[in-house]
Amino acid sequence: VSLSSQCLLTENFMYNNGDLVGQGSWSQQSTTASFPLQVVDILLTYNGYVETTDTGKSVKIENSGQDAYKEFTTQSGENEDTDIYFSALVNFSQVQSINSKNGEYFLHLGEGAESIYNFGRVFVKQSVNGDKMIFGISRATTGVSASWGDTEYELNKTHLVVVRYTI
Repeated sequence: VSLSSQCLLTENFMYNNGDLVGQGSWSQQSTTASFPLQVVDILLTYNGYVETTDTGKSVKIENSGQDAYKEFTTQSGENEDTDIYFSALVNFSQVQSINSKNGEYFLHLGEGAESIYNFGRVFVKQSVNGDKMIFGISRATTGVSASWGDTEYELNKTHLVVVRYTI
């Protein structure tokens, strides 16, 4: 068995504080946002996570945020088992109510700037007890509701989210 891998994109948000879109190849998808994504001076760390650098910033999302994207080299499956992995360190101070059917998605893969199709969408919403959160995932943009995990996660704590998406 021969295996290969490559890093398609690493992002440490080493930009000027303020609007993310327009910096480092980040672009706006769809209409203008009421609450633009903001680069802030906060380095997220996670115990045991191998950092490629000890410097960086993060992006703050207010309310429903903004649909922004950064392109990487297009991938295509040479067979039916080509996987793409993506990950992010996340820290939420608040999330949508448990009564929100699909919560709020905050991370996904896409087909490009003009595409309305997003894949491997990661969601978050309030847990049943109200003071924690749960994560959900859906394979595609339309026709599929998020599947929600049972594990409750602390707010105001950094978590590592890893997704495998099979092309």
